[in-house]
Amino acid sequence: MGSILDIAVPVGLCILAIIAAAIVYSIVVAVKSRRASKREEAAWREYRSETDGRLRDGSARR
Repeated sequence: MGSILDIAVPVGLCILAIIAAAIVYSIVVAVKSRRASKREEAAWREYRSETDGRLRDGSARR
């Protein structure tokens, strides 16, 4: 019979690999979300500047 380390080391390495993948995934999702948010803000600003705050048919929103 082997020691407990024969089991603990591979299990620990697998857990560390899963944690590392989760961290990388979180960073990628955060960056993509931030880019999408900035893209949406830019599109909204462009729309607002084109329509000057009014709807396209000229009626006021308020």
